[in-house]
Amino acid sequence: MKRILIEKRKGFNQEAQSLSEQCKTLLNINVNCRLINGYEVTDLGDEKLDEAIQHVFSEPMVDEVVHQLDMDSLSTVAREPLPGQYDQRADSAEQCLRLLDASNISKVSTFQCVLFDRTLSNDERERFIRYWINPVEMRAKQFE
Repeated sequence: MKRILIEKRKGFNQEAQSLSEQCKTLLNINVNCRLINGYEVTDLGDEKLDEAIQHVFSEPMVDEVVHQLDMDSLSTVAREPLPGQYDQRADSAEQCLRLLDASNISKVSTFQCVLFDRTLSNDERERFIRYWINPVEMRAKQFE
């Protein structure tokens, strides 16, 4: 399995900026957020990985590939679709991978990860999770 992490460049990261504002105004948590879109891909050869990152998983003009994330449990929260829940980003990525190579059998799952600029207290973390993760369609993602 390959994990691909993509973040919008400064100036294009409106969703992260909006989430930071929501934390401050709605949740009374004074933080700045980074939002990372993650893809976990199985059965994708190394020879196709760079091409897939450039053409499927990111837009080179507005996105950056993140190579390393510090998954400190108190300053990071991640969510993923519930099993069986339709994941449009994963479905689209799989279809695009097949356009690159018709014999491609890769499976894609997606997640989003928020990195905070400071360590959250347990109370702040719980408030954010209750706000950001809708239990009807999402669950907290655990990283190995």
